[in-house]
Amino acid sequence: MSREWLDMSVQQIAAKAPRARAFYDRYSEDALDAMEDQWPTKAGVVCLTTSGRDPGWLCVRQTPDAGLLESWGTRMSRDDNYQILAQREFGDRIAGLDAVRRRVARVAQARANHVEGTSEWFKVSEAAAQSALMAD
Repeated sequence: MSREWLDMSVQQIAAKAPRARAFYDRYSEDALDAMEDQWPTKAGVVCLTTSGRDPGWLCVRQTPDAGLLESWGTRMSRDDNYQILAQREFGDRIAGLDAVRRRVARVAQARANHVEGTSEWFKVSEAAAQSALMAD
């Protein structure tokens, strides 16, 4: 399989989602970006993630498929310590991200690196963040 080009259309990939990280690992970072940009539905997940290089900080991030996010995140983590701690499905992942971000912000000590429609980092306990993720 080519790591540079998609060997399936994004619609074909999305039709069988969710997929495991191993499926997405065969694609390049540019291909992963293209998949996320061209995903045919608004549905997806909002995840709480962590990385060893930012201890004490959790990221709230949206993605159409957690396997895609996990593949991307582990590539960016130098010591392979990127982790998805919790996730929740939403019919509209962008709206879900905004709602979860607001709830986590209420219980966080600090926030940083807001990327509109994508993610934001919070200095917050895992338990408080998970409660905010699951709240309605």
